[in-house]
Amino acid sequence: MVIKNLIPSSLNISYLFYIFGSHPVRNRIGLIFVNAQHRKTNRYMILKVLSIATISVFLLFSQKSFSQSGNAPKETMLVNESVMVTVDLDLGQPVPTVEQALKLIERKYAPKDGKDRTFAILDAVAETSPFGKMHLSMHISSEKEGGAMLILKSTGKVLWDCQVVPNPNKPYTGEPKKLTIYIDYDGKKSFTVDASSNPPTIFDAKLLENKVSVIDFWSIGQEKELVFVYSACGCPVHIKAKRTAFKKSERTSNSPVMFPDDPAVVTLIGRLLGW
Repeated sequence: MVIKNLIPSSLNISYLFYIFGSHPVRNRIGLIFVNAQHRKTNRYMILKVLSIATISVFLLFSQKSFSQSGNAPKETMLVNESVMVTVDLDLGQPVPTVEQALKLIERKYAPKDGKDRTFAILDAVAETSPFGKMHLSMHISSEKEGGAMLILKSTGKVLWDCQVVPNPNKPYTGEPKKLTIYIDYDGKKSFTVDASSNPPTIFDAKLLENKVSVIDFWSIGQEKELVFVYSACGCPVHIKAKRTAFKKSERTSNSPVMFPDDPAVVTLIGRLLGW
């Protein structure tokens, strides 16, 4: 793009910070600094330059990036580890919720032994871009060896393509996962909810570290951070909830969406917390 020829001769270019960026298609546009030799300049020509620059920015940002138009590259990760997969999705208007978007994405498993799944989405968050696209981030835990893919159902586009390989430090054992719940104690540390007595709700349980009953520790109206671990990688999922009644609580935010691939665990958590 030639900008210099459009600038009136009465101006002297001292520095031109032109279109730049690390991405091959979607670049950013810099600023043009000029020194005026004369106070009387052609305002029409200056406005023309600014108009062209504005149009250029619009065209650059309206283009699809390479990563959006093509399938995701092949990746490799170890068993019992986690990765954050982030994609930009154009799902139309109105922009769907995170829960709705996750239902539009197929999980494809190719386990080496032909059994069960190779990964699970632990939690997901999203934000909407100024162009109406969803910026979706999914926290993924690998569970066993084999192929792992995320595919957008409407187009068949591969959003994530991974081969899960053995982990010499944390080998696959096949043992069932267990739900562990931690609750914020004082803003600096979290205590473990002791579920050894199989309590009907979290309020009927005690904290493992100090043996204090949760119902006495968590006051009505008080907001607490809760941490749930239910994954092969041992990765935590954080939420905030407020106690609302005797044995009731509610989430204070819908973000993140937790354990979308394990609805039975979500149901169990809801029962324990009185949602």
